[in-house]
Amino acid sequence: MIHVFPRWSFGYLLQAKPKHTAAGHEVICGTVGKHLRKMTKIRYSKERLRSNLRMGIFFISIGIILVLLSFVIGEWKEISIQSVGVGQIGAGIFMLILYYFENRKQYLKMENGELTKNKLFPKKIKLNKIKSIREFAGDIKLITDKNELVIDTQIIEPNSLVELKNELKKYNLEKKNDLPTMAKKS
Repeated sequence: MIHVFPRWSFGYLLQAKPKHTAAGHEVICGTVGKHLRKMTKIRYSKERLRSNLRMGIFFISIGIILVLLSFVIGEWKEISIQSVGVGQIGAGIFMLILYYFENRKQYLKMENGELTKNKLFPKKIKLNKIKSIREFAGDIKLITDKNELVIDTQIIEPNSLVELKNELKKYNLEKKNDLPTMAKKS
């Protein structure tokens, strides 16, 4: 279900929580001046998010065990168990930060005809400037005159992937598969 808020409630729109559709992605609509604002998030698969969370917890717990073990056993000749434990805790904290970022931002965001790939430095592409779409080996490559955006479909939630493909179909673009054709030998 798409919620449309009147123009006078834009301040409320910024504070409103996004609504989830049956497909599981977030949609926010509202009017800003004369323009309709629509945002759809293409979500990471739950397996990816859970994996990042589990790895973060695992690394932190192993790190804590190694630090505590270093106090009990003492120093080794070659390597300090405590330093390895601190490294494990650091890796765990990094994985938890990665989980938080990916869970909060999600993989892709479509808003006002623009597709944004959320990463440390987001990459944006205007959907109306796409010249071609190529699918190969589980990736979708969106190509414009100036740049290209590669979307890894294997880390996208299946319902969100259907929504993404439907949105791309609206632009009636020439779709090319990069699979080589086998010529028959006579």
